[in-house]
Amino acid sequence: MPGKMKTDMFKKMNIEKSMNDALDTKEVANLIRFILDLPKDVNIPEVGIKNIFN
Repeated sequence: MPGKMKTDMFKKMNIEKSMNDALDTKEVANLIRFILDLPKDVNIPEVGIKNIFN
């Protein structure tokens, strides 16, 4: 199940939803950039990222 991310998706649909425990999109982008910058011979079979306040 995908984690909750801080976006305006619910706001644009006029749905009120608490985003206090959501991940910042910049944090996710940083993780993806880190993975992409690894050498080609590095294999990461699985990655998890979670807000520690969940």
